[in-house]
Amino acid sequence: MCHRQRFYTRHARCGHLSYIAGGDVKVDCNSATCAHSAAHPANCPNCPQRLCTQWMRQAERIVRNTLPNLCPDCTANAAQGTGSA
Repeated sequence: MCHRQRFYTRHARCGHLSYIAGGDVKVDCNSATCAHSAAHPANCPNCPQRLCTQWMRQAERIVRNTLPNLCPDCTANAAQGTGSA
C-alpha cells in the first residue's frame, strides 16, 4: 500500500519531534490495485465497486537528525514558565 515518509528532527532534551519543512515523500507501492499508485490504471473497472485500495497506509516517521535542545514548543513554554522541561 502506498504511504508517505515524513522527516523529523528529534529534540533530545524533551524527546519531541519537529517536522522538517518539505520533508514529505510519497512512497509508491507499485500495485495495480492501489488507487494511489502510478501502476493503477486510469480507467480501472474495479474502482466503482471500491475494490481497489482507496487509502494510504499511515505515514512512516523518519528521524533525520537529533539536536540536544528542547523543541520550539517546549522552549516557548520554558520561557513563559509553563513548561515541565
